[in-house]
Amino acid sequence: MVKDFDAFFNEVEKKPITFKIFGEIEELPPALPATIVLKLYRSMKEYGDKIPEHVQFDMAFSIFGEDRVEKWCNKGLTVDQLAEVMKYAMSQYGTAKIETKTKKGGSAVAKKVARS
Repeated sequence: MVKDFDAFFNEVEKKPITFKIFGEIEELPPALPATIVLKLYRSMKEYGDKIPEHVQFDMAFSIFGEDRVEKWCNKGLTVDQLAEVMKYAMSQYGTAKIETKTKKGGSAVAKKVARS
């Protein structure tokens, strides 16, 4: 028997992550793309806990999109504020045992992998 991950991934209901910044509701995908996790892992491996600002901006561009970060910066976003927004987003993608409902009414239980 072949495990059909395509079918499983399509059955799981996913809700986007939402937050408000500069008076607008922003939406992120419900799951963090694996490429971002790989970038974060490589950055932490290279720099430890002191990831340089240019790498942090690269991560922000990957998570939120360059246009969105640029828009926020033009509205007055500071580096410290961007760090807070990133912390929030990463906490939403962080380590937790989650249960999601499938489109067919069943449930799927998954454990998110720690990102540290």
